[in-house]
Amino acid sequence: MSYAFAIRAAVLACLTTTALAQNQAGPQPEATGPMRVECVSIFDTRIQNFIELSDVRQSAFQINARLIGPRIEQIIRLGTPIVEEMVDSTGLSMVDPSMYTLAQRDRTRQYSIPQGAISQGFINMRIPVATPASRAATSITRTRGYLWVVFGGEAEPIFLTHPMQYRGKYIDHPRLEELGIRIRMLTPEEAPETRVDDKTFALDIETGEDMVRNITVYDDWLRNTNTRVKPIREKDRRLNIYSMVTGRFHDDCELGIYVYPRVERLKVDFEWLNLELP
Repeated sequence: MSYAFAIRAAVLACLTTTALAQNQAGPQPEATGPMRVECVSIFDTRIQNFIELSDVRQSAFQINARLIGPRIEQIIRLGTPIVEEMVDSTGLSMVDPSMYTLAQRDRTRQYSIPQGAISQGFINMRIPVATPASRAATSITRTRGYLWVVFGGEAEPIFLTHPMQYRGKYIDHPRLEELGIRIRMLTPEEAPETRVDDKTFALDIETGEDMVRNITVYDDWLRNTNTRVKPIREKDRRLNIYSMVTGRFHDDCELGIYVYPRVERLKVDFEWLNLELP
């Protein structure tokens, strides 16, 4: 077999494998029409444990869904999928709306769109269900809920010098005030569940959270200190704890708050009828 023939055979095999994989993946969905949440599949596994062990798997019931629409690449934040009603064919209610906190119902979190989601035109998501369907049930007759989606464009930076002056106070800046963003820097005594030192600080974004992309600390040489953020839930509010990987947080640093001047918040309602159970 010649070397050129071997190369052609390898290329042909690669193309054949790719074509088969694309064919097995099924047809690509149409990312047209309104933004919507579609039910993709139902995952239902039931386990009966006869011996008590610490690492025994538990039964689980879950809806696999996808958010699809023509503006997927513009999404900057996503909320928690809220299921307000789910009833199986025996009349059993599978969800308790009171299980969601006020923050879960209304708040969103930052979301970085994977390149695959942009090319496919949809975002996969999992919706866990606390109560599985009755064994006598053949379908889920009705599922109703919603998902908050936030769209945004280019972010703009707001730079603050001498950031230590804001501890225990609201950050005072005309652009933040113009956009309706209220951010308070907590004192070391106020920051919960974490040690606040010269590498850590805490912020409470009271209003305009959807408009804040990220917050970065620059040292006195204006170098990015690679700041990590950890959200902390406290009752119905969510605080952000920022930790600097390099350098330390002091008054000669510069705080960079990157904001979206224009955002659009959309409530995507979904309703599915007569979903056949596996």
